[in-house]
Amino acid sequence: IAIEIAAPIKNALVGGPFGSNLVSKDYVDSGVPVIRGQNMGYGRWIAGDFVFVSTDKAETLSANTARQGDIVFTQRGTLGQVAIVPDKPYEKYIISQSQMKLTVDDSKVDTLFLYYVFTSPKQQQYIRTNAIQVGVPHTNLGILKDTPLYLPPLDEQLKITAILSSLDNKIDLNRQINQTLEQIAQAIFKSWFVDFEPVKAKIAAKENGQDPERAAMCVISGKSDAELKQLPADQLSQIATAAAIFPDELVESELGMIPMGWKIFNIGTIAHVIDCLHSKKPKNSGANTGNLFLQLKNIGNDGLLYLHDKFFISDDEYLKWTSRIEVKEGDCVITNVGRVGAVASIPAGVNAAIGRNMTAIRLKKDFPYSAYLSTLLNSNFIKNEIESKTDVGTILNALNVKNIPKLQFLYPKKGILDEFEKIIFPIHKQRGENVAESTLLAITRDTLLPKLLSGEISVADVQTQTQEAI
Repeated sequence: IAIEIAAPIKNALVGGPFGSNLVSKDYVDSGVPVIRGQNMGYGRWIAGDFVFVSTDKAETLSANTARQGDIVFTQRGTLGQVAIVPDKPYEKYIISQSQMKLTVDDSKVDTLFLYYVFTSPKQQQYIRTNAIQVGVPHTNLGILKDTPLYLPPLDEQLKITAILSSLDNKIDLNRQINQTLEQIAQAIFKSWFVDFEPVKAKIAAKENGQDPERAAMCVISGKSDAELKQLPADQLSQIATAAAIFPDELVESELGMIPMGWKIFNIGTIAHVIDCLHSKKPKNSGANTGNLFLQLKNIGNDGLLYLHDKFFISDDEYLKWTSRIEVKEGDCVITNVGRVGAVASIPAGVNAAIGRNMTAIRLKKDFPYSAYLSTLLNSNFIKNEIESKTDVGTILNALNVKNIPKLQFLYPKKGILDEFEKIIFPIHKQRGENVAESTLLAITRDTLLPKLLSGEISVADVQTQTQEAI
């Protein structure tokens, strides 16, 4: 049981602070990070955006401190979530009222092995079955302390962990690659469509008696003039084509100074915005393939669709839920209640119905720029637009579907969009392929997990298979 594998130190197994001891007014801009529900759900590690408390406040909550290698459990909220405190970037954390923390006795159990135990179907079912159902379903320290665990010898734990973590390491690498690719796409979007750097470079070059086209080429390529001369002719030609399309003047508008010839458009001008069906959630068909029904958990916070956890519905239900739209490649889906503004682009090969609290955005035929749409909807520019149009509720925030077509952006010349799409679409495609690979790796991991933990298959049986998978 959990209490028997806790380290022989004070506060090895603790819950979050008493409610009034940690409230939102305690949060400051920097200091000691607080682990909340939104910092769970990133795979093995605590991650995401943190709020902070001062070092003095953290000292008063020292009993609720989590450090590197500690394992954190969700007490209320999304039950079954578990994650490990990473070795960086912070030395210590404070857990919120919704979490519990365990420092393990590493002579008895490997923390990563324990993480895999608690993510296994058997253990997840135990958590759900033993949750307290009064009010919002929740668990507590007493239940965690009494949780039965099967633990093989430590050396066997480490072998199992090595297999499963090798798959997760590749998944993490794909995630990191995707983050870098998205940062590149957003940096180009901001340079071209928010900061107007190619336009400003042309203006400055004209004022200084220099070549405006060459100045814009340097901005677009991110290279100096000397470096440009080293590029292959075809690449140089593409950069020159893009540079030539940007204007060399800024003009007044209701949004401030914008490039000459650009217009203020809204999402409704370039796309159809289609609300979900407002009906009771259909039942799972019980099949493992068939009619895909998207849920909020499939919509990532990074512009991507995650289909490791799929929900399928019957033919009749699918016809009902696709009566407004069946989303397909090139469409985007945006969440509009609770976690407002999360966007996912629908990849190739996926057709699905969308569930409640999400809205589909489908480009009109005369605007064939799917990578641009996805980048736009995930940009800080549009996120600020969404925030300005979001209704703050006492329970959940909401973005009225009628406000989505009103989201504004700057519409440049189509030639600029053509050049942007040439650069961004391959990035967009690669990110989708990385997610698809990670999904297959996750399925392999989850298939192996219960069999390894139960001893149904041995470590030796799967080591070769795992290496082939990654």
